Amino acid sequence: MNIRKKTLAFMLITVMAITIMPINALAGEVKDPTDGKVYKSGADVKIEVLTDEYKEAEGNENYCEILVYSVPQNGLKVLEQIFPYTEKGQTVSTTFSSTVSGDYYVYTSCYYLVNGFKNYHEGRKMYNLKGQTIWASGVSKFTIGGSGNGISVSKTKVSFGKKTTVNVISSGGKVTIAAKNKLAKTKKYVKITSGSKGKLVFSKSAKKGKYKFKATAKIGGKTVSKSFSITVK
Repeated sequence: MNIRKKTLAFMLITVMAITIMPINALAGEVKDPTDGKVYKSGADVKIEVLTDEYKEAEGNENYCEILVYSVPQNGLKVLEQIFPYTEKGQTVSTTFSSTVSGDYYVYTSCYYLVNGFKNYHEGRKMYNLKGQTIWASGVSKFTIGGSGNGISVSKTKVSFGKKTTVNVISSGGKVTIAAKNKLAKTKKYVKITSGSKGKLVFSKSAKKGKYKFKATAKIGGKTVSKSFSITVK
């Protein structure tokens, strides 16, 4: 009898827990700029966010916020815009431009209002940028020209035992990638693709260590290069 009572009590607690848990899906996917994209200084950066959740709430007031932070300006928030949307799957967009060279991050979140208070959809994570904590559902990194001679690498670290793609992009378009050490030259560890969008595809069997590369591109009529390394750890 005691066992039956305990079982019923556990089931009741479980049902209550499920009832109060948020049931909203992830919201705020950054469609553009794709991670690692490079733009010329002063050019318009088009930012597009997919609103993939909608909450039927008081007044049906659902909003998507777009925040841009500048790494070269010590993590300064350089853009904050909020857009209303009316259904799941809408795309909201804005533009941003800067003449300050370096890396930038787009953070997005979607929320709805109840009695004037923000209720963010489930799926937000905590990010750290220059010592400050930022909560967001989606994030993407892009570069304003000049950083790394206009050549950007989307990742510098890769997890051991996991297939991973690293994008190598130039503000001038086509980029050529060359392996510069023994690990990087081992084709079963990493596949190199040069072209309009360079790629390094690390296989699950890639050994731990530092893989060294050199990327070359023609930007503004000049041939520029960037030496970099990717660490598998």
